[in-house]
Amino acid sequence: MLLFSATFEESVWKFAEKVVPDPNIIKLKREEETLDTIKQYYVLCDNKEEKYQALCNIYGAITIAQAMIFCH
Repeated sequence: MLLFSATFEESVWKFAEKVVPDPNIIKLKREEETLDTIKQYYVLCDNKEEKYQALCNIYGAITIAQAMIFCH
């Protein structure tokens, strides 16, 4: 189960703790929470080889300190 929010409030945290009792939490520092520091990419791929090549192209073209990658 994955929960995402740019603005988790206390009520959301309490709900999340009930749904996922021992979560892995990834939080940004406040100064990193601006849209200027967050980049999103969407790449449509037909197979695993294209997915791998797309990731190689992205990682080869820009500097990435942290990343979340969602795959089907």
